[in-house]
Parts: sequence; structure tokens; C-alpha cells
Amino acid sequence: MKDIDSLVPGFDEALARLPGTLGAYADLAHSLDRGTLSARSRAEIGLIVATRARCEYSLWVMQRLAAKQGMTEEDILFASMGIARGRREAAVARLACLMVSGAEIEQKKMSEHHDARFFNQAELAEIIAQVALAVLTCTVLQGIAPRPVTARREA
Repeated sequence: MKDIDSLVPGFDEALARLPGTLGAYADLAHSLDRGTLSARSRAEIGLIVATRARCEYSLWVMQRLAAKQGMTEEDILFASMGIARGRREAAVARLACLMVSGAEIEQKKMSEHHDARFFNQAELAEIIAQVALAVLTCTVLQGIAPRPVTARREA
């Protein structure tokens, strides 16, 4: 969480304005930092969610966070499209895309999905939690995104 707060001044304050969210966000982020997903996979999930949210500011933030994880511009572009290198990372990306596409998410359906064979139940739960964290992050970012300056028309 410190990475996003250093990149987006006021992120914590925006979370605090949503009742109960700041503590829950911090707890979830801290738990996921200790999980089995690599920092790269977490960054890829963030890029997928930001792209699907169609928020330029969220995507910009997620791209900066991905770059901090050592992802190249090409990696970031591919991840934004839901494409990843390696079977496991590609499976994570496809599951994340499925979750943010509005598909029904049930534990049974997720565990029966063809990409689920790469993960145990705990890892599937971690992917779901990471997508949820990215969705919450993008929701907060959309609320604090800088507004474009509109030109005033001369009368």
C-alpha cells in the first residue's frame, strides 16, 4: 500500500472517506503481500482490472506500479491486454479477465474452470482476493483522478 500512496498523494485519505475501507484495504493488501502470487502477477492483475475499468488514471497508476516491479513497457502492454508469459501467469491473467468481465464467480465454477488446474484452492482464493483489491483500488482512483481542464470559450 505504501507504493500506491507514494505515487498517489491522498489515496489513504480517499480510502478513509469510505467507511471501514481503509483498515480492510490495508489488511487485505498486507495479507496478499505475504501470499504466493508473485509481485509481477499482482501487477498484471492490477493492469487487467484498470484496463477493464476504462479509467486512464487507474491505468496510469497501475502501469507505474508495474514498472516498479521491473516490468518492461512491452510486458505492461501485454498484461493490459490480458496476455502473460508462461503458462501459470497466463492462467492467472485469464482468470482475472474472467472475473472482471462480469462472469459469475462461484467457488465451484472457478475450481472447474480449465485454468484452475494450475492452482490449489488457496491460490484460487488469493487470485480472487487480488482482483478484489485491484477493483477497490481502481474505484478509489476513479474518485480522485485529476479532472481535465476545459478551455473556457470566449464570448
